[in-house]
Amino acid sequence: MGENSAKKRIYGLLGCNISYSLSPGMHNSAFRHFGINAEYRVFDIALPDVRGFLSGFGRGEFEGINVTVPYKVIAKEIILEGSGNRIEKFALKVGALNTIKYNDGKLEGFNTDGPGFAESLKDDLGLTPEMLAGRDVLLLGSGGAGRAVSFYLLGSEFKPGSIFVCDADAEKARSLSGDLADVYGESVVSQINVEDAPLRARECALVVNATPLGTKEGDPLSLAGGYPGGDALLYDLVYARRTELVTDWRRNNARASGGLGMLVGQAV
Repeated sequence: MGENSAKKRIYGLLGCNISYSLSPGMHNSAFRHFGINAEYRVFDIALPDVRGFLSGFGRGEFEGINVTVPYKVIAKEIILEGSGNRIEKFALKVGALNTIKYNDGKLEGFNTDGPGFAESLKDDLGLTPEMLAGRDVLLLGSGGAGRAVSFYLLGSEFKPGSIFVCDADAEKARSLSGDLADVYGESVVSQINVEDAPLRARECALVVNATPLGTKEGDPLSLAGGYPGGDALLYDLVYARRTELVTDWRRNNARASGGLGMLVGQAV
């Protein structure tokens, strides 16, 4: 049976309030280009229905899905509850995943956010490992994406001196800081308050916005006051639009990038 007559394979993106996503256009274009009989959809699911959705996925209704905000952590937990399911080592270390594959009746979880982020740092921000090695990073947001990029940075060729974790939800920031310290040591990670973030940003080499703030026009800035001065580069994981934070950085002739490159890199 040829590819065109076979049953269409279904893939998609699991998240909440994600109508802005560029993933369907990107993946469906790739399917058409390579002649793959498949379709990529958006699964905008409310939190109470996530477990049921993943149960359906486990029955083979979909071949594979990507996972985005706010479900990267809970999806990992749900998959681990299933007998025979597995999660790759990096996703386990991070505690979050962004990709789930259906394989022979079982689910496999992965996290490709870190490598995609690193490639975009180089390609879109011009940041080399030598520029960051031994210097500090300010991470705004400690959800699934924040966990992935911080774990990846500390274990990669970039080797920052330390990462400062900042989140309006202090408990989430404390959890991520503790998990990073367990793997990389207490000397390379600190939790800071939101009020202290602008001063800390001025002393860092890289500021990463891993919050969804900026996705919608009118959102408050993820870093109070915007560009803090100093020589910090900004990487904003938001890709749906140019955020006000990126605009403010560039207005001050500082280097800043949105997250489109990371989106493409993790998708590849």
